[in-house]
Amino acid sequence: MSHEQTFLMKPKVDFCFKELMEDTIRRMYSDKLEIHILELPKLAERQYPQTELLKWASFFQAEKKEEFEMAAEGSSYIERAYERLTEISADDLKRLEYESREKAIRDHIYLMNYNLKKGLEEGKEEGRKEGREEGLEEGLTKGRQEGIEQGMKVLIKF
Repeated sequence: MSHEQTFLMKPKVDFCFKELMEDTIRRMYSDKLEIHILELPKLAERQYPQTELLKWASFFQAEKKEEFEMAAEGSSYIERAYERLTEISADDLKRLEYESREKAIRDHIYLMNYNLKKGLEEGKEEGRKEGREEGLEEGLTKGRQEGIEQGMKVLIKF
């Protein structure tokens, strides 16, 4: 079996999620369900038992064919979503779009982490510098005070 035949997009990548949800919403309308998109969470709570919602969650977290198949067992909606996932995963143009979006997400995460790390390092260095300056100033002030006190003690002795 070649890599091309086993490739499946990850549903949690926004490009793939959008493709799957457009199909799901279209099917809902074709089933004569007049559902406003904002009402979908309420519908999910009423229509699906907790186990069905957990299956959907495991479907969207799946990354291997076997995981998708286990999540789809016994649910016609999830089975249809799995079928749609295999269809869009086999489409070369959609795959290019998906891979480019997945790369953009990885690049964004990398840059965010890099900038966070760089910012923390710069912040620590700035804090050290300010701490040194404040410590030096405090040390000089304290040293002057001690010098004056010692000078006064010497003068009093004489």
